[in-house]
Amino acid sequence: TGIGTGWYIDELTVVTVSVIGSAPPFSENVEGGFGDWSVVQGVWEIGTPTAGPGACYNDSAQCAGTVLDGNYPGVADSRLISAPIELQAVSGSDELRLRFWQWFSYQAVHDNGLIQISLWDGVGGSWQPWQDIGGPVTASSGAWTRMDVDLTAYAGERVRIGFYHTTN
Repeated sequence: TGIGTGWYIDELTVVTVSVIGSAPPFSENVEGGFGDWSVVQGVWEIGTPTAGPGACYNDSAQCAGTVLDGNYPGVADSRLISAPIELQAVSGSDELRLRFWQWFSYQAVHDNGLIQISLWDGVGGSWQPWQDIGGPVTASSGAWTRMDVDLTAYAGERVRIGFYHTTN
């Protein structure tokens, strides 16, 4: 078994900052399960945690986490992948932001989480390699905290967001 309870994610949205009254082009709270999300080499689960934070953010019924009922494995590389998202274009000083709530507890020095993005290559018809856009998430948050990641450089693109959990 691992030595930490891992990383928990809830209430993801992509918002345009500084546009009054704009609706989020993407919002996901995983209340209905995985849906169009996927997991590669899976320690990610969706449900209500009994370990780690002991509950989802704001007592919602379900969130995503790395092993909901105990510690993550000592050796793991697992990615939680969003459904494809069509990011809207922005203009002027507007910014596009990924916002979500996270709780984490990593105990070993080489264990961490990374927020990643993969862009759709319309010419080649495939997803490009993952790029780190946030993190590493290390140590312990102690409470649910809001994360805010700038996606403005990817405005107008078709993307997937990845939450990469790695341990050794």
